[in-house]
Amino acid sequence: GIIAIHRDISARKRAEEALRDSEERYRTILEAVPDPVVLYDMVGKVIYINPAFTRVFGWTLKELMGKKLDFVPDDAWPETLEMIKLVKRGENFTGIETRRYNKKKEIIDISVSAAVWLDLNGKPMGSVTNLRDITENKKMETQLRHAQKMEAVGTLAGGVAHDFNNILQGISGYVQLILLKKKPD
Repeated sequence: GIIAIHRDISARKRAEEALRDSEERYRTILEAVPDPVVLYDMVGKVIYINPAFTRVFGWTLKELMGKKLDFVPDDAWPETLEMIKLVKRGENFTGIETRRYNKKKEIIDISVSAAVWLDLNGKPMGSVTNLRDITENKKMETQLRHAQKMEAVGTLAGGVAHDFNNILQGISGYVQLILLKKKPD
C-alpha cells in the first residue's frame, strides 16, 4: 500500500512571495534615492550602502560590509559623537552639517540625518543614515557672501564718491564766483 500525506502550503508560498515583493520594493526605493544612504548596526558596522553612496564617496558595499566606516575628519568628531549618542538613545535627527572624507581622502561637506532602525519588537537594530552632499551649496554660499561683501564695498565707494563730489561742487562753485570778479588784467 501507499500512504500519502498532503499538506496545503499555498498560504506559506503566498507569504514568501509577499515577503520577496516587499524586500524588492524597499531595495528599489533605497537604490533609487539620490542621496547616499548607509545602514549601520548598533556597533557602527556597515550593513548596506546604496549606489548613491558609492557614487559620492567611492566605496562599494563589498569593501565596507561588516566594517566600521573610517571617513570622519578629526575636526568633525565632536558632532559625530553627539550623533552617535542620539542614535544609541533611540533618537532621530535631521540636517546636522559636518564634513567627511571620500575614498580619495578629499573633504566633502555633508548634511547628515539619521533614524533609528527598529526590529518587529521595537528593539533598536541600528540606524539608517542619509548623507546629503552639500559641497556645491557651501561653495555657492561662499561666493554669495563674497559678492555681498563686494556689493557693500561698491555701495560704500559710491557713497564716498558722491560725498566727495558734493564737496568738489562747492569748491568749483566758489572758484567760478571768484573768477567772475577777477579783472581781465
